[in-house]
Amino acid sequence: MRITLKDILSDNIFKLFFLIFITSSYARADQNILLIQNGYGTLYWGSTGEHHDKPEIYSHLDSFRYKPDNEISDEIEHTYNISSIESDKNKSTYDFNLHLKIQIKSEDVLAKITFNNNSKAARFINKKYVPFDFKSKISSRLCDTLFFIRSDNVKLDYLGSMCNYGSTFDRHDWLEIPAKTNLSFTIKLNDAYAFLPGKNHYDIETREYLVVDNNWLIQGSIDKLFFTILNWKVDCETVKNEESTSTISDQCNSSHNEDNVENFLAKHSYYDESKGGFIIRSNNVSTFVNGDKIKSIYAN
Repeated sequence: MRITLKDILSDNIFKLFFLIFITSSYARADQNILLIQNGYGTLYWGSTGEHHDKPEIYSHLDSFRYKPDNEISDEIEHTYNISSIESDKNKSTYDFNLHLKIQIKSEDVLAKITFNNNSKAARFINKKYVPFDFKSKISSRLCDTLFFIRSDNVKLDYLGSMCNYGSTFDRHDWLEIPAKTNLSFTIKLNDAYAFLPGKNHYDIETREYLVVDNNWLIQGSIDKLFFTILNWKVDCETVKNEESTSTISDQCNSSHNEDNVENFLAKHSYYDESKGGFIIRSNNVSTFVNGDKIKSIYAN
């Protein structure tokens, strides 16, 4: 069949080309990226993001969040920076393990995350991704997507909170895991995810965790201070006239500037292993969950 430009620009053919483009551009070995076409959980989907009374399986490519002129969303692609083999290698090299256990208890799906630091040095993990107060032994709300949960070609939407934890390099925002110790916490997945009705098979993994040492935090603080001083900041000037108000703001906010410190460090591989940090993720847990028997996040 001969495909014309008119065909390509038509709705269905464009979606096909868009899907092929994403897959060919981003596909890596060992399923670093898992292309998921459908979502479930949110009450807002469709081309205009209309509200629905209950969650249903919907197509990501038909959703208002994923129009072709938007950036490729994590809801369409699930990206891992390293393969599972590389993650296992880092765990072995640095004597640091991340283990996930899933348990169905009563009406809840419980996820237990355990960090085992078997090395001779203290390691640190950003508190944003550890929703638990180890002093009070009380769980806190999730602040970001911690899990990738999928059932065949359906990815469960994250329905929890998003929190601003400020700078990457503030030491008090990092949880210390001393040498030769382990820390674990348990959270209810159904407090942040809606499971499909009926009995379904799921694959569940954690997000990738950046694990750093003391030198990484010290050097990060130094670099942040150094580049903050060098960042050229100018006051925002507002020019007003009778017809419009315009703001000269291209350089007045360094946090949104491509040359800010964290972007600079990322571009120059500050997060690589030679700088005292490494990336790992949990094991994959394969399990069945009967959504009809799980307390829904939408339950009154």
